[in-house]
Amino acid sequence: MLWWLTFKLPYTIKLAKSIEDKKERTEQYIRLLNGINENPLPGMYEEFFLEYRSKIENEWVAMGLFLVNRYEQQKEYKKAIHYLKIVLQYEIDDEFFLERYHKLKNLLR
Repeated sequence: MLWWLTFKLPYTIKLAKSIEDKKERTEQYIRLLNGINENPLPGMYEEFFLEYRSKIENEWVAMGLFLVNRYEQQKEYKKAIHYLKIVLQYEIDDEFFLERYHKLKNLLR
């Protein structure tokens, strides 16, 4: 079952990205990001699977950033921070995202 879900995921992400209505796309991205686990391919360490995992994680980052931007524009900083934390799980050393995280945290005060 894990294999089927994992290999269907890029198609599901592609469909979500094709949604033009921002509200609808936001809802779909939230559903997808709420369903993620740390490693979409546990125990799979062959090069193909590592590259595939990287692609999925990059999509998660892109979806997370879409939500961060959307919520920041709406001044919903708590939600923006939530999705930025997801981004930071995969972009650990990126100073720009860390600075943005601290900026958003300061806006909540």
